[in-house]
Amino acid sequence: MAESQRLLDRLYSQDLLGKPSGASALAGFEQGDSRLLEQVAAYDRAALDDALKWMDSLPVDCDQFTATDSAGEKHTVQVTEASVPDVGDAREGLHVTVRGTAADNPATLTLDIAAVRVGSSAVAVTGGGLDGREITSVQQGARQGTERLRTVLDGGTPSPQPTNLD
Repeated sequence: MAESQRLLDRLYSQDLLGKPSGASALAGFEQGDSRLLEQVAAYDRAALDDALKWMDSLPVDCDQFTATDSAGEKHTVQVTEASVPDVGDAREGLHVTVRGTAADNPATLTLDIAAVRVGSSAVAVTGGGLDGREITSVQQGARQGTERLRTVLDGGTPSPQPTNLD
């Protein structure tokens, strides 16, 4: 249960891969009940590798569990593996579903997560909400974020507009 709590804490704090050891940037976008969050940061390489191994273990260690919110409401949480585009040096993906109630109505929060390592830096993209899965947006964000991160790490300046990598 400790790993499940760690997952919830890191999702809530927006530090899925742990605290960055260097520069970091966080951007968020919202449309209706859906959100997309992208974090790019420099990490200690060993800690980053450990974070990716930890993410890989979550579908087994935290397959399904019950979480209790601050109001005492119980929610069923399910964690499964999600595909991540073949980009970067290493990558992990998760699909997290939280079922419970919101405003006394049944509700399901769905999160798709992609983390991609490039050297000792990483891009983590989380998307979802009450409107359903955001896997396509998360995968596109992972591809574009990785390309932009590589450009910066190579000493370049990424385009202010994302490129179409599909």
